[in-house]
Amino acid sequence: MGRRHLLTVFVTPDCPTFDKALEVARRVVPKGIRIKRVVVSSELEASTYGMYGSPTFSLDGEDLFAHGETGGHIGCRLYNIPGKGFAMMPTEEMLRSAIKARISI
Repeated sequence: MGRRHLLTVFVTPDCPTFDKALEVARRVVPKGIRIKRVVVSSELEASTYGMYGSPTFSLDGEDLFAHGETGGHIGCRLYNIPGKGFAMMPTEEMLRSAIKARISI
């Protein structure tokens, strides 16, 4: 039997995407991948988890949208939406594609 993957959704309660991030993950994550939400409340926790802004989507410990950031950050994260500018969440298609690029389903 293959490895069971884990998508961790790191969020901070102060960002407006707190609930939406988990809802989007549940809609797009393929069956067989576990989903866990982790609420982060300090820069130290963010650094420990490798979280760079809320929400951070991490598959098996790897930030799906990393761009070389280091340290930790608990502020709200911005995602570059191709052709549309920045938003506080990746699109559902962006999240789906990022997951599929890293696993074989």
